[in-house]
Amino acid sequence: ITTIDAYRNAIFEMATSYEFNVVDGSQIGFPADRTEFADAVCSDGVHPSLLGHSLYANSLSGILV
Repeated sequence: ITTIDAYRNAIFEMATSYEFNVVDGSQIGFPADRTEFADAVCSDGVHPSLLGHSLYANSLSGILV
């Protein structure tokens, strides 16, 4: 068990070593502090809820378009 940043860094390193583009999920706007809003978008601190997926999709479309 490690931090989500360690997983994110490992994925980034592997993906870019094979010349894949990577979007840094930490820049999407999920709250870092445990608040009521954070629980609503990511109740277990890792996996987005339905609301979290919507937030993620809207933020990601803004990055890609």
